[in-house]
Amino acid sequence: MEEKDKEVVARAVYNCSVCGTEAAAVALVEQKKADGTTQWWIRISGFIGVVSEVVAGSAVDAFRRYLKSGDAALLPERFAPFYCRQCSKCYCMDHWVCEVRFDDDFDDFYDCTCGTCPEGHRKMIDD
Repeated sequence: MEEKDKEVVARAVYNCSVCGTEAAAVALVEQKKADGTTQWWIRISGFIGVVSEVVAGSAVDAFRRYLKSGDAALLPERFAPFYCRQCSKCYCMDHWVCEVRFDDDFDDFYDCTCGTCPEGHRKMIDD
């Protein structure tokens, strides 16, 4: 996805509850394709690099509302890895204690990353 082909139509920044720095930014991105169709993306940046995922057009209005509200709790779990639902707080990567897991059958094959928030709650933060 080239920069010139896309436009951010909604964006929210979520700050770390511990240090106040940016934990992540989540954006709804519109991409006009050469064939005249539109493809929508959710882009999460500032937490684990930059991750983009295509979203169905039917979810676009919901994501606009979620991002306009600025409430991370409204985001689906996979789009808010920086948010702990148990304590209702956002944390930057410096405040998650992370454990990278590898597949049991293939030692070098990445499986997932689990994290523990500052209040001791565990969750999967990357899969």
